[in-house]
Amino acid sequence: MAQLLTAADVQRLIANPSGEARAETAAKVAAAFDRGALSEAERTLAEQIFRVMVQDAEVKVRESLSSHLKSSANLPHDIAVKMAKDVEQVSLPVLEFSKVLSDTDLIDIVRSRRPSPSAPKSPVWSRTHSSIMARPAAWLPRSPPTRALRSALPRSTRFSTSTVRTSW
Repeated sequence: MAQLLTAADVQRLIANPSGEARAETAAKVAAAFDRGALSEAERTLAEQIFRVMVQDAEVKVRESLSSHLKSSANLPHDIAVKMAKDVEQVSLPVLEFSKVLSDTDLIDIVRSRRPSPSAPKSPVWSRTHSSIMARPAAWLPRSPPTRALRSALPRSTRFSTSTVRTSW
């Protein structure tokens, strides 16, 4: 059983509550969580810490969580969705690597970030769209999700798989 935070970690955070110190703490807790070396009580505590830190005003704290938890299969769904809807530095790693985001989650995120048809596409929307398109599992042909994806994406989107080549 790994110790989540030591007394020295807590003292250092109290003495220096800067964004950098909080980001280091986020990284330490996330690394212990991702290794799976925590007891059930420690895992629950780590999840509570993540729910607070994912709302931190400092982007580097949320970015630290995102980079350390991006591919964690044990990450609670609500935390993954919150990070996926965050600013680019936080969202892109989760969008590309998360194992807990479903196709429906990805569609909702694309829809929430998609500009109106008459508005120019922003670089953030384009990178979010590219990150989601890079996820191979999200683009396997499946009937209902494929129809839902088509309704969520712009008509000019081309799937680059050998099984589906559509321009609608």
